[in-house]
Amino acid sequence: MREISKLGIILAVICAIAAGSLAYVYQTTRPVIEERKVKEFEAALRAVIPEAENFRETKKDGSSFYVATKAGKEIGVAIPVESKGYGSTPITMVVGVDMTGKVLRVKVLGHGETAGLGSKIEQDSFLRQFMGKTPESPLVVGQDIDGISGATISSRGATAGVKKALTGFAALFKK
Repeated sequence: MREISKLGIILAVICAIAAGSLAYVYQTTRPVIEERKVKEFEAALRAVIPEAENFRETKKDGSSFYVATKAGKEIGVAIPVESKGYGSTPITMVVGVDMTGKVLRVKVLGHGETAGLGSKIEQDSFLRQFMGKTPESPLVVGQDIDGISGATISSRGATAGVKKALTGFAALFKK
């Protein structure tokens, strides 16, 4: 009985040290990670609307979007969206749309798709298909969007995200 108590105390001390170490590392690295995420997001905004000089965050109906300006004039909107893909992690992307409602560019920020297959949604050859699409475009895989062979669900998920961004744009900006 005494041996079991001794082992239990040793285990509790080891667990406390491990938990304290993890907490310290988390507190130390959290600001660096948050700063890196902000810089990556700003780079994504610039990637989808490279002509923009500034971005102004605007919230409407619980959604955030970023109005891009150049020389004080609104030239487009960067819309962050999430959609469901094959994996349990959502496909997160930013869609750049000009003020007429045409997709300028799409940037995938993160996903949980299968490496080497569904992850091809990040490739320019796939994402370029969305350029010039409007809220009126069908955006259907197999119709006006070529899916990725063997990754139909991932292709549909990315397409649904772009459609969601265009629908949001139309609701907010089209009159």
